Amino acid sequence: MLTQRLTILLRLAMVFNRGRSVVGSIPLTVNDTPKELQLFLPEGWLTAHPLTEADLQQEMNYLEDAGIPIALN
Repeated sequence: MLTQRLTILLRLAMVFNRGRSVVGSIPLTVNDTPKELQLFLPEGWLTAHPLTEADLQQEMNYLEDAGIPIALN
């Protein structure tokens, strides 16, 4: 289970490491619960970063198909 969660976090880190540019830190908070992984971003952040939003949605779909739910708040 721990290995699975770490793998998911690594995959998400790749999504948020878009272009490998130095733009500062991403205001992301992660909460790991037994039922799901919860991601918290400030309101409007994903709208301001549409390519990251599209990649994140695709990753969430892949993980959901694998039975690993992620909640975006």
